[in-house]
Amino acid sequence: SPDLAGWKIVAEAGGRSELTVEFRQPFQGQRVVRVHGLAPISLGETTPMPTFTVPGAVSHVGEITLEPATTLRLEISEMASIRRLPALAAPPTPAAAPGAASLAAAPKPPSPRLRFAYWHEQFTLGLLASARDRELSAAIASLIDVDRTGLTLRTSITVEPRYAPLFEVALELPSEWSVTAVIAADKPVAWETSDSSPKRERGGPEEDPRLRVGLRSGPSQVIRF
Repeated sequence: SPDLAGWKIVAEAGGRSELTVEFRQPFQGQRVVRVHGLAPISLGETTPMPTFTVPGAVSHVGEITLEPATTLRLEISEMASIRRLPALAAPPTPAAAPGAASLAAAPKPPSPRLRFAYWHEQFTLGLLASARDRELSAAIASLIDVDRTGLTLRTSITVEPRYAPLFEVALELPSEWSVTAVIAADKPVAWETSDSSPKRERGGPEEDPRLRVGLRSGPSQVIRF
């Protein structure tokens, strides 16, 4: 608030604190005071939504908007004196340029917002947050040249992790294929091959090797080999 002269906070009993804001001069009409705060949250445990009260106010009504991080799954475990509001309409997605449609260029979905309205200052809203398991999307395009000397494979793989970063990706391919080069972001990258399953008895089918490629941090990567 532009008329705010200062503020102080005092700890009180029952795990509550009193925040006092001081204005430069008395006022009539409405004043808007924005308060920013931080508090820890324990994953897998119910966390109560903090309540704000204004002593002496004849009415306490308000709205709450929750915007969880995309890496978290947020559930509502308890509600009292508060109700869920309809979600706001999402803004229109801008059209992609012609020929630019690809997994890497796809727009990221916005974080879902949860809206609530309460009519009592001592409302209850329990939040249960848990980490999302990483999901991996892959789009593969292959070109195979066939001639008398054999087959030549050129493959482009676009990988995109969600909810957690990815620093290495494993690719499995038949053992008779030899990898000659691996390129990401138009630059050669470090890679190695290893057996993908336990050794089998002599005479059994050959193992399919697993190709491991180191990646730099980023929203999506294109691998070519």
